[in-house]
Amino acid sequence: MSACKSERLTAMAREMRLIQCEMSHAFPCYLGSSLSVTDILAVLYGDILQVTPENPKDLNRDVLVLSKGHASPALYAALFLKGFIPKEDLLRHCTVESPIYYHPSNKIPGVELATGSLGQGLNFGLGTALAQKSSGYAGRTFVILGDGELNEGSNWEAILAAPGFELGNLTAIVDRNGIQANKKTEDLIPLDDLAAKWRAFNWRVEVVDGHDIDQLHSVLSAPAQPQSRPLAVIANTVRNKGISFQEGRIDTWNVQLTDDDFARACAEIRGEGAQQGVGQSHAGFRE
Repeated sequence: MSACKSERLTAMAREMRLIQCEMSHAFPCYLGSSLSVTDILAVLYGDILQVTPENPKDLNRDVLVLSKGHASPALYAALFLKGFIPKEDLLRHCTVESPIYYHPSNKIPGVELATGSLGQGLNFGLGTALAQKSSGYAGRTFVILGDGELNEGSNWEAILAAPGFELGNLTAIVDRNGIQANKKTEDLIPLDDLAAKWRAFNWRVEVVDGHDIDQLHSVLSAPAQPQSRPLAVIANTVRNKGISFQEGRIDTWNVQLTDDDFARACAEIRGEGAQQGVGQSHAGFRE
C-alpha cells in the first residue's frame, strides 16, 4: 500500500474516532467497543468495500455485517463519511427524532442486517456469501464479530459449515479486544488459542494488529478465492483505542463523555498537546 493511501486511511480512522466522541458526548453509547473496531472499518469503507450510497442494493456489491452490533457508532461514522447518512441523524442518535439507535437497523441505508442479538451475523454472512457465489455475483461478504460473541454456539455452527461450501468470498473478522461487557473474555469462557480453533475448523487464518492500517489493508485487500476456504482474520485490538485514559478499561461499557473528557479525548485523537476549549466543535464533521 502506498504511503499516501495509508495516510488517507489513517486520517479517516481519526475522523471516525472524533465523530464517535461527539456521539458519546451527546448521548451514552458503547464507545469502547466502537473505538476498538474503528481501524478495521476505516480500511474496509475507505478502500476495500465496493459499496455506494447511489446504488446501495447493487447485486454485485460487497456486504458488510457488523455482528457485534453494539459497536454501531463506528459503523455510523463510516457510513456518514461514505455519504449514506446525514450529519443530523448522527448528532440526534438514540433519540426519537433519529433512526440511529444503539444497534444497527437495516432501515438505514448501507446497513445490511439489523444486529444486536449476538451470534447471528456470521450465519447471515454465510448465507449471503453462498448466494453471491451460486448466483455468480462479484461481491464479497465481510462479517465483524466480537470475541465475547464467540461464546454463542450458533457461531460455531457457521464456522463448521462454511469451509464445506468453499466460501472463499467470505471473511470473518474477530475484534479481539479481550473484553466482554464488563469482564475479560478469559475470565468468562477462555478463547485462546483462538487462531488454532478457527484453523481446526478448516478456515484460512491471519492474525494481525487490529490498529495497524497497513497490516489490515494487506490482509483484507487480498483477492477473493471463490473456490477456496473462507478467511478468518483475528484482529488484536484495544478497547477505547485512541483515548489513553480509557484504553483497556473494563468499566467503560456504556459511557457518556463529560465535557472535560470529551475535550481531552478529541485533543488526544488529533494529536494536540493541549485541550481545546469545551463548547467548540471537536468532531470534524464535514459541512
